[in-house]
Amino acid sequence: MSELDRLLARSAPPSASDGPALDAAIGALVEEARTATATRRPRRRWAVAGIVVGATALVGGAAYGAATLSDASDAWMSLTADAESAATRFEWQTTLPDGTRCVERITALDLTAEQTAIVEAALSDPHVLLDLDAGSVRAEFLAHYDASEAQQEIADRETWESWIDAGYAAVAAIDLEAGRGDLTEEELDVIPGSAANEVFLHSSMRVVLDGMTAQGVDAMAHLTPETACEVGE
Repeated sequence: MSELDRLLARSAPPSASDGPALDAAIGALVEEARTATATRRPRRRWAVAGIVVGATALVGGAAYGAATLSDASDAWMSLTADAESAATRFEWQTTLPDGTRCVERITALDLTAEQTAIVEAALSDPHVLLDLDAGSVRAEFLAHYDASEAQQEIADRETWESWIDAGYAAVAAIDLEAGRGDLTEEELDVIPGSAANEVFLHSSMRVVLDGMTAQGVDAMAHLTPETACEVGE
């Protein structure tokens, strides 16, 4: 077992209990993370999503999550010097269902000028992403819900739909020009753990990343999503 596997296996969040569903979620994320480019050098543990829908439905270059350390300097993934020189970052602000303000970041590696323009244009006009999705992520997440007793034990179907719909609304509200707004590095920390927050973040980012892939930017190969949230009082 690699060091990454050990870190992921120890990173179960408070929003999911031990059992087959959590084991399946961690296993899927481990397999997903193994495809990450070798130039990425995480300097802290990841908070692994413990909900099945988060593990089976998200695409991206690395496991999606936030640092478990409270030091703001560790709020984001670390890159090697060579990778840093080739990285392009896109940031915008979002608000979790519990009211916490967060910064969403996509780190792009090894994009061509054309691919960079596609990502920037899509985030500048997110309705393009919603049109490309046409509700497919919502349908997929609800299909996972219908097939999962573990998810049904967390919340009823209507509640899950509301979290997913909030994710779609967050995509529509992406404001790339405004960026992270007034949220500074010193204010950013981990994502508050809850089923609502996880489903919201995974559904919104899936719409974004699937839309990029549909336009010729392979999200799995080139894009890594991250989230850091405002430190609570």
